[in-house]
Amino acid sequence: MNDPLAKYAGANTAKHLVFFNYHEYLVSEYRPLNFAEGSPQQNLNSGEDQAHQEHRPALVVSHFPNVYAAYGGELYGRTRIVRVPRIYDLCEELYMVPQFSAYVPGHEPAALTSEAVTEFQVCGAYGGQKFGVTSLTPLVPQWLTKNEFRDIVQTINKLLHEAATPHGKHTWLENMVDFFSGALYSTFYSKYLVASNSELKMKALDAYVESVNISLRAKHPDLQVMSLLKSAMLSLDFQIPMVAGPSAGHLSPRSIHALGEQDKGE
Repeated sequence: MNDPLAKYAGANTAKHLVFFNYHEYLVSEYRPLNFAEGSPQQNLNSGEDQAHQEHRPALVVSHFPNVYAAYGGELYGRTRIVRVPRIYDLCEELYMVPQFSAYVPGHEPAALTSEAVTEFQVCGAYGGQKFGVTSLTPLVPQWLTKNEFRDIVQTINKLLHEAATPHGKHTWLENMVDFFSGALYSTFYSKYLVASNSELKMKALDAYVESVNISLRAKHPDLQVMSLLKSAMLSLDFQIPMVAGPSAGHLSPRSIHALGEQDKGE
């Protein structure tokens, strides 16, 4: 018997959602980079390596063009962007309060990982850029430690929550004053005389980002957190120097093939 209650019981059971960096994507056709530039072994289009190509893992595009720099300019050509995604389970008002993932990039619950790779390693080239075969990025630990990354993201999340939450006491007070003044407070007083709590918190956020960038530029002139106003808070973007090519000891074609076999078994 077709029981309607049994039919929809399973449909109403919510599946556990696993978070990942939805900015990254995979490409299967790429040029492997596992040997020194100019080496005859660099061309993997012949012999035994050709057989491995269709079984090798896909390349994970985990850093992106610098949309904050003039296209084709010097800064554009020497930098990339690592995007930290928005996350939607940190507080109740996430439709109003932007929050970003504090997972270290490449360590999200549903990230593409491998026991053979513990940090970002270049395995191939796509679109003139160099990428690896996992979700790890060049940001951590090359330019930031895990603790530095988490501290930056969590502080930004805290300041954004204080600025945008509708349940803060300052927001309630401003709304009450605005109501009893017939909107005079929001249209005149907070616009021309005293900044609102939200504006003050956003200024504090801008000041924090600038202080972080002073420290980051001490590591490298091109390393910085990009303005959240410029990204429209769709992601938290880190500008990093261009990714360098592989060095001796990076993964060989056989190692890349082994990664592909390992991923299939997981």
